[in-house]
Amino acid sequence: MTGTILVTGAGGYVGGLLTAALRAKGASVLPWLHAHDEREARKKAEALLPPRHRFAWGDLGEEDPFAGIDAAEIGAVVHAAAVIRFTVDEATANQVNRDGTAKALAFAARCPRLTRFLEVSTLYAAGLGIRVPETILWERPDFANHYERSKWCAEALVARSRLPWRIARLPTLIADDERGGVSQRNAFHNTLTLFHRGLLPLLPGDPGNRIPLATAEAVTHALTRLLFEDDLPPVVNLCPRRESMLRLGSLLEIAAEIFANDPRFRRRGVMTPPLLDREGFSLFAAGIGTLGPGIQAQALASLLPFAPQLYLDKEIDSCGGRASCPELESMNAASIVAAACHTLIHPATHHGEKS
Repeated sequence: MTGTILVTGAGGYVGGLLTAALRAKGASVLPWLHAHDEREARKKAEALLPPRHRFAWGDLGEEDPFAGIDAAEIGAVVHAAAVIRFTVDEATANQVNRDGTAKALAFAARCPRLTRFLEVSTLYAAGLGIRVPETILWERPDFANHYERSKWCAEALVARSRLPWRIARLPTLIADDERGGVSQRNAFHNTLTLFHRGLLPLLPGDPGNRIPLATAEAVTHALTRLLFEDDLPPVVNLCPRRESMLRLGSLLEIAAEIFANDPRFRRRGVMTPPLLDREGFSLFAAGIGTLGPGIQAQALASLLPFAPQLYLDKEIDSCGGRASCPELESMNAASIVAAACHTLIHPATHHGEKS
């Protein structure tokens, strides 16, 4: 590959880690940071990048957020910029995740040296579909939230382009690496934190359902291979084999065991929240509004946009994903979840954990 690699969303979790990994390989990298003006961009760059490292910036809500970049120098684009909250509203999801991808594609089409456009997507772009093949999902599924829908739309835009594209669908990232460091929290960590604090009287989900999990380190390695290696498929699902995935009930048992070693948890007398079946949780969710503005009601309400996924035992094809990420074959999800739970309650004990 010749030319500079443009990484959008370089101020985010995956984009930032990938930028660092590419720099370590000696690649020419241009990180693109989300910012509304140069002052904000420089402030972010000072916090995220080595001194004097060049960067680009913009806002995906602008007509041409990549206008300041010399298209002639770009050899590859990694589009990692996105709003990844399951609670994202429709307008924001459309503007950033869907329309922002269209703008990244339009810029990439102006790059005469382009050899790769890598779209960082999510397994949840498959919505509420049970089967997740390593192909483009041309038939529109049902969705649990606007995040899923917008990422499905983004994938379709990429696939319809005439660029040399690849799509990497990411699972839930539970830790930085196998040591269990947690430098950025997501819905997974927030839910476990609520459990630890005794703020979850119950949870939605089927205990037997498998949950696709991975570390950010493994995913970063996979994205690097997808950029540089030619013999990998155009669409990959980055998750372990189905038989090695952790089940939801087992995940809760692991968390409860780790939390039980914490005196604060024991003093609260917290019980493992029961998993309600779909009908029971639907009835409960309908009555959440009657619980008032309490913390428990807010905690349960935060789960609603993602709850339907926890009742689906998905069949995720991952041959291509495991070929691009051999670490997935040996990853021990149970031990990583245990380490991540320990980090959540004792963050200062993890070496390298950001304070």
